[in-house]
Amino acid sequence: MGQKIDQAQRTVERAGLRFVLLEERDEPGTEGGIVLDQSPASGELVPLDTEISVVVSTTGRELKMPNVVDYPVEMIRDGLESDGLRVNVEEIWSTQTEGIVIAQNPEAETTIHVGDTVTLTVSGGVDINIPLNVNLNDQIMLENAELRQETFQPGGVIAVTLRWRALCSIDAHYIVFVHLVADPGAPAVAQQDVEPFTPTTGWVTGIEIVDPHQVPIPADLPAGQYQLRVGMYPQGQPNHQLPVIDTGLTSVESGRILVAEIEIKK
Repeated sequence: MGQKIDQAQRTVERAGLRFVLLEERDEPGTEGGIVLDQSPASGELVPLDTEISVVVSTTGRELKMPNVVDYPVEMIRDGLESDGLRVNVEEIWSTQTEGIVIAQNPEAETTIHVGDTVTLTVSGGVDINIPLNVNLNDQIMLENAELRQETFQPGGVIAVTLRWRALCSIDAHYIVFVHLVADPGAPAVAQQDVEPFTPTTGWVTGIEIVDPHQVPIPADLPAGQYQLRVGMYPQGQPNHQLPVIDTGLTSVESGRILVAEIEIKK
């Protein structure tokens, strides 16, 4: 039980038994084509060529996915679940009001069925970390970043905390760079390049390293949208960024890892 009907049929027939569909039943909260019951029961000894009768869930009634973006997740989830849908909620860093749905899958007006799973991406506010999971040279994992705001003023300071984890013993001193850029390939308009408080040669495999940074914003920086990008390079070699093996949950351009898009306002 619990298998897809085609998988169950293959299992039965490989055992030298006969597969018989006895009944299709509407089972709220279960996707269509799942084996709900069988006779004889699983594990019971039977002769070859015995009929195995199964009851299978039907495809649920058809629905249209509503537009739920910009609504509170708690209000939306109750309504979707009452329609027989399974709701998966993914919370992410966002400056939008905490608990508001900011994306949905499937999209509005998509045809779905009772028992289907829908995924709601919800603002967790700025008090949760930004997940990154970026692998640098199979040596270091940039797991996440903490950024409490996305709007800054010229002359201010961008405070960001990076959380790293060593994947192996490191025998080189690496510099962490935090760059503010107008676009991915542009030169930095503000930056901090500094060795972590605990040098990378002292990092212990598997132990999280909390690495705070403060990037001064030039007083004459024009207002607009910017990107905060980070990475590492060997001490004394700023043009040789550590290669990224896996971009994880973000994007990378020229060895610079995107942490967040921010706005400079006058």
